[in-house]
Amino acid sequence: MKKIISSLLVALPLLLIGCGGSDDDGGGDDGGSVPSYSTVTSASFSPIKAVDSNNQPSALYWEYSVNGGQGFSTSLPIPGESIPITMSFNPMSITIDIGGKTRITSAEGSFSGEFKEIPVTGEIKLLDQDNFHSVADTATTIGESNISFDVSFTSENASIKSTSDIQYSIPTLWYLDREDLDEIGLASHTDSTIASSITTLGSGTPSGDPDQEITNSWKIVGHEATATVNKKTYTNIVLVELTTTSKNLETNELTDPIKITYWVAKGIGMIKAVGFFNALGTKVDVELLDTNLEQVKQ
Repeated sequence: MKKIISSLLVALPLLLIGCGGSDDDGGGDDGGSVPSYSTVTSASFSPIKAVDSNNQPSALYWEYSVNGGQGFSTSLPIPGESIPITMSFNPMSITIDIGGKTRITSAEGSFSGEFKEIPVTGEIKLLDQDNFHSVADTATTIGESNISFDVSFTSENASIKSTSDIQYSIPTLWYLDREDLDEIGLASHTDSTIASSITTLGSGTPSGDPDQEITNSWKIVGHEATATVNKKTYTNIVLVELTTTSKNLETNELTDPIKITYWVAKGIGMIKAVGFFNALGTKVDVELLDTNLEQVKQ
């Protein structure tokens, strides 16, 4: 269990493209209620800020299906065992506040399996808040991430809760918040930073010392004129591959690389991701269901 949660805590702040965040600045409730969001536009491939028809800033939201809403097979590691389970997630909600300061990702799911002929069922809740340090005409960076990951087991009447506050020693660049991504061509960009991670896992004791070196490797792997996702066609698509690795600074142990391929559309952000849940040991597609961003005709 520790391995799976640690992998998710490392990966989640770095996996979400062009999405997130909600605060008291207005523009929608925490569930991403569609009627409360104005239709907005942006020129970025990973919009952090956008404007409505009156050229006023507005909050953003995205909603994604996980594996088309269908269950997928994975395993739930516990000390000395590995429980085969079927897991499914409700649509994942990602919002961003009106000022482009904070993004919030929330998702809920369930799982079922069998351990030593005893049925195992449970619930999963995820909440991830990322705070942007710089949102300007130059570059967008992320300064810290606050993650809550809850897993409860009904068969054992047990509950595991993991929380993590990740402070980046140097704010990490949000590589895709740019208008010229389609002009770069096939290229790579690597960004390394040391994160100070305060993590509580079960009854573990939190530590405030820097303990991880996270390396992101971005690589543009293709361009497409159009892409259709959930019966909607988007234009000006860039395919981006992100490989994330982490090194424990105390043991020098490296995590297995987590590799995801994203389809990002100009003015929309992520429309599809393949391998999004690689941290769970399985490849699962994430696809855009809805957003209040509207693509500007070119």
